[in-house]
Amino acid sequence: MSDETLIVGAGPTGLTLAIELLRFGVPVRLIDKSDHAAKWSQALVVQARTLEQFARYRIADKAAAKGHKIDQVNFWSDRNLVASLRFEKIPGRYPYVLLLPQNETEQLLIEHLQSMGGKIERNTELIAFQHSFDGTGVTAEIRRPDGKVEQNRFRWLAGCDGAHSKVRSGLGVSFEGDTVGLHFSLGDLKLLGEDVPGDQLEIHLHKGGDVLFIAKLLGNIHRVIVALHDQQNADAQHVPELADFNGAFESYGLNIRAQSAIWRAPFRVNQRKAGQYRVKSVFLAGDASHIHSPVGGQGMNTGIQDAANLAWKLAAVAKGASETLLDSYNEERGKVGDALLRGTSLGLRAATLASPVLEKLRDFVLHGAIQLEAVQELIAKGISETSIDYRGSSIVVDNSHEGKIHAGDRMPDADQHSSGKTLLSALGSGQHLLVALDVPPQDVPRELNGAIISEINSQGSGWDPPIESLLGKGPQLFLVRPDGYVGLHGKTGGEALLKYAQTVGLDSLASKYTHP
Repeated sequence: MSDETLIVGAGPTGLTLAIELLRFGVPVRLIDKSDHAAKWSQALVVQARTLEQFARYRIADKAAAKGHKIDQVNFWSDRNLVASLRFEKIPGRYPYVLLLPQNETEQLLIEHLQSMGGKIERNTELIAFQHSFDGTGVTAEIRRPDGKVEQNRFRWLAGCDGAHSKVRSGLGVSFEGDTVGLHFSLGDLKLLGEDVPGDQLEIHLHKGGDVLFIAKLLGNIHRVIVALHDQQNADAQHVPELADFNGAFESYGLNIRAQSAIWRAPFRVNQRKAGQYRVKSVFLAGDASHIHSPVGGQGMNTGIQDAANLAWKLAAVAKGASETLLDSYNEERGKVGDALLRGTSLGLRAATLASPVLEKLRDFVLHGAIQLEAVQELIAKGISETSIDYRGSSIVVDNSHEGKIHAGDRMPDADQHSSGKTLLSALGSGQHLLVALDVPPQDVPRELNGAIISEINSQGSGWDPPIESLLGKGPQLFLVRPDGYVGLHGKTGGEALLKYAQTVGLDSLASKYTHP
């Protein structure tokens, strides 16, 4: 049996997983039952952590050039400005929230996939699947565009097929949670009027728990989301009219008028998470494994990070690592999913409070808290997904409690002016990166043929930001995983390094990595 992975669903999550696996030389087959890519904006927000991943594909700058950068969000309550949050506290080179319609994000990913020799098989549908007798593969029935059904075996199957996932259903995995009893109207609208926002994202909270979200896309086109309690029993299939949005603007006392619409849609919010992300050789990622409110713009970004976490582990096993490494996908990303649902649920409940007393308390707390620099930083890191870590994961090894960055943390990046490269440029190769900070040359472990070695002086000039401010002083070793997280941290190599290398099959990866 080959190491080919069948990926079901060619949205942002499936496209990213295909790209990642091809980077590692793992063959993929990407199918989608739709005959076209996303046509509308749908998922709109691209977070800093996703842009860091796109930088490894060399498409981050293209995404930033196409999108609209938001550096601040304003919170209003009954026409009073309660708080402003600036995104300059987001660490790294992307201190903003990028608004980029999903159809454009997908197009960037499709073009990159095609440049690597990958393709999407459209009008192609997964009919059924079953595990092989020994549990090391999957047999899938696939209906081709001509209507004929073929049967093929694959090493792995990845369900990236959305909230109504056929893969998840076929596994019999639960999708626990509930539906929020509130009707939302969404539109990409041409707006006119004195109160039309500029480069800031505006969130208006209104008496009775109503919410209005307005963010600029390009020109005078804005994304508008409205949640009105008096419409919570409205027909879930009713496409909102311009009059519905204009009525909302009027009720909020805003001098804004929707002149025309590019796209309008109704939706209801579900807060659900799959009971598990892995069953033998089958995996769930993106909306197939978690759906939630749009608070914070986390959904698409979380799916993209699911793919990054899973892909390098599949590649490692394909090239010799133990299958037990794959258990860490559910362990690491499952915890992220739990935190995601808690955070988005809390944010939605706070925004839609219908009690006058609780509304005043919320406004008071929000106003006071966001003035604190530490709170601004905490929220900015959370929204941007740069605060996500895998500390305590069974596959990370921390052999030192010194320094600022530890095993499981996101590895920060820095620009090196003399070379035009960055500290993490080598991750573009798909290999592990061993950063040896202030480690004497004779003590740098050089037997890891599957890792690129970077010897760094914490006092060295030409780094922005300075290395010492990012990592502290050495001697310290950071073995950075292909997804940009620290797998091993310690003062020296020795047994800790050997343990990590054995866990991820690093030695076997060394001679078999294939680069695009």
